[in-house]
Amino acid sequence: MKHTIVFFQMLVLCAFLGAVPCNADVFRIAGIFEENLPHKKSATQEMLCMSQAVIDETKLKGMKIDFRVFENRRSAVQTKKIVDEIVKSKFDAVIGTRNSVEALVAAEPLNKHQIPFFVPNATHPDVTKDKPYVTRLASSDTHQAKALAEYTKRNYHPTHVLMIVNVTRSYSVFLAEEYANNLKIQDKSIKITRFDIFDGFDGYSELVNTIESGKPDLVFLPLINPRAGNIYNELSKRNMKIRLLGGDGIGGRESFFRLIGKTSPNIEFVFVKNWDQNLAGNERKRYLKLYEKSCGSYHHHTYFTVLGYDMTTLLLKTLERFPNARGIELINASKTLNYDGLLGKMDYDRSGETMKPLHFFAIKNNKVNYLKTYTPG
Repeated sequence: MKHTIVFFQMLVLCAFLGAVPCNADVFRIAGIFEENLPHKKSATQEMLCMSQAVIDETKLKGMKIDFRVFENRRSAVQTKKIVDEIVKSKFDAVIGTRNSVEALVAAEPLNKHQIPFFVPNATHPDVTKDKPYVTRLASSDTHQAKALAEYTKRNYHPTHVLMIVNVTRSYSVFLAEEYANNLKIQDKSIKITRFDIFDGFDGYSELVNTIESGKPDLVFLPLINPRAGNIYNELSKRNMKIRLLGGDGIGGRESFFRLIGKTSPNIEFVFVKNWDQNLAGNERKRYLKLYEKSCGSYHHHTYFTVLGYDMTTLLLKTLERFPNARGIELINASKTLNYDGLLGKMDYDRSGETMKPLHFFAIKNNKVNYLKTYTPG
């Protein structure tokens, strides 16, 4: 009787305090996503849907997993609060975040408290720099900037490049500066100027006046939507003939085309993506089955359904092969897995940073058209 009472007291403490795992055999995963609204068509929900589908199927096969979703509303402040709770609750691993701003906030404390963090697509190098407990699927902006600079020199041979930089976004600032540095390595004679914008900026008419008066050969957009779409619209209204080059924040999703309406025949817009829109690797068959079963309401595959699948499958396949791996052992084991996912095979450089191909696309005739693939060396 005494032992029964003690056991019951332990269960009550576990349930209410939440700081100690109730079952040491259960692997506890925290997911940081913008929101958890099933059936809503959004990039975040697409990624979460596939993550949940992979976890549910793995649980059916016998792996004990406790998955809890934390909604950060794409807020850095909310992300910090969430991470504090995750650390206190001693989760075994964390997946998610949508962009570099959120991932940078989460990465520092998770690394400090030695909780493995599997990041999908936050590309700022500081997300993983000097953080052995943090890994990601996509290549960093260091590789992206180099690819964009090489593409610029080989295809445009510009004498003047204007960069439009969102100074409130670390992604935009770093990518612009790194791109400029790489471009100068390619050709020191290229003139590089800069126009700074910020969150809440609405002076697109003034911005386009600057483009008209400066007459750059190329405008570089290290931006995310809707900034890039608003600039495109203003240029289109004035029937300006211009070349635009964008980073992986452009995306080319349906929301971009809803914003710009019809494409302009006068605007040549090339941008880079982390996915060539083909389902590669050994995971294709399983992904398609799970997608149709759990996420088919989104009507078509997206970068974010693929991210959700690869991010979560990489973590769980590592656990299947190394069931006792925790902490840094889990991160290191994931890099020895030779995971061949939908985004291609996971490769790493000497520092342990992800090395993945980048793919160039052009926005033309109201659709996104594949151009070429760049493999970082």
